[in-house]
Amino acid sequence: MRHVIIGAGGAGTSAAETIRANTEDEIIIITREKTLPYSPAVLPYYIEGTLRRDNLFIWDWSFVRRNSIDYVMGREAVKIDTEKKKVILDNGEVIEYDKLLISTGAKPKIYPEYQREGVIGVRTLEDAEKIRKTRGRVIIIGAGPVAVETAIALKKIGVDPLIICRSRILRRLFDEDISDIIRDVMILNGVKVLFERDIQLIGEPVEGIRAPCGVVYGDLVIAALGVKPDLSFLDNRVKLGENRGILTNERMETTVKDVYAGGDCVETKDAISGRYGIFAIWPLAREQGRVAGFNMIGKEKRYRGSINMNIITIFDKVFASIGIFEGNKKEFWHGSNIAKIFVKGDRIYGAQLVGRYAINYPGIVEYLVRAKARLEVRSISDLKNFIREIWKGLKTEYS
Repeated sequence: MRHVIIGAGGAGTSAAETIRANTEDEIIIITREKTLPYSPAVLPYYIEGTLRRDNLFIWDWSFVRRNSIDYVMGREAVKIDTEKKKVILDNGEVIEYDKLLISTGAKPKIYPEYQREGVIGVRTLEDAEKIRKTRGRVIIIGAGPVAVETAIALKKIGVDPLIICRSRILRRLFDEDISDIIRDVMILNGVKVLFERDIQLIGEPVEGIRAPCGVVYGDLVIAALGVKPDLSFLDNRVKLGENRGILTNERMETTVKDVYAGGDCVETKDAISGRYGIFAIWPLAREQGRVAGFNMIGKEKRYRGSINMNIITIFDKVFASIGIFEGNKKEFWHGSNIAKIFVKGDRIYGAQLVGRYAINYPGIVEYLVRAKARLEVRSISDLKNFIREIWKGLKTEYS
């Protein structure tokens, strides 16, 4: 049996590990990058110097050889023929498959007006290398997690980062007052934030931006405006969802027999709301790859659904965002520690946590959300007591 995997990200590597742990089947991984697998989530740590290049990679060549994985670097799939079960590469090579996993991830959204020399995303190791070499001022367009973490990394290495924010920092993860706290922490630590909606790039290569407040010059412009699935090679038998990601079922199967998908290029069901969406989160991609890998070798596993969970450290303060923010909001403020719990009926749907609560509770809150736990939250003590009872029960169960 030949398993072909397009993409060496979280889902692709997890699927390969699962297949090899359970079979001696042939495994071929195709990746456009000329490196071993790594997580894009760690690139800010590489930029700031706390993670060495050698420690970026999740596999080494010894692992690849030991597990008999045919690792094809620097090649891109340009077409898939799902009727004839073939993958066509950019050099004309044709690779046949018995089972196929599409795990090509996503690429940065760089709008046409930003597609010029001097503008890059933050998605690949090549991007990170360019950013590390930059000195002077870096203009970051966007205010999501990638923008924030990149700005922090640049500040730590002595570069002058400027974030261009259209509305609020991390607005999809936090409500207004926590977003304001994040803004203040960043500004106090020397990251400049400019709130402008209408900007234009100037120069080719880019020299800076023009906004209503005036002209701002920079040595590099980073477009951190989100990502979109990278699926230009698909044939139309593989159906896409409303968000232009590959539709998958609980087995990570696509609409075509023997074709599976996982990671940032797929749409999966939200475990809370039941709505389909794209969840570009590394641990979810790993889980999806594991489920796909088992099903590719005929061992049925089901994906339990996706939950958004983001934990971000902004200089010396930790923030966490879990689930969805629907229902009644219960707020608990204890100095600089904040917990906002979102409850519908007596079920927790999500939480926004700051400080000590963001360090101690994200995992257990995610567990409560996924387990559809029912409890009444009148104070942070109620949540703590409930967590203690669950922990006692788990210790009893597994002792």
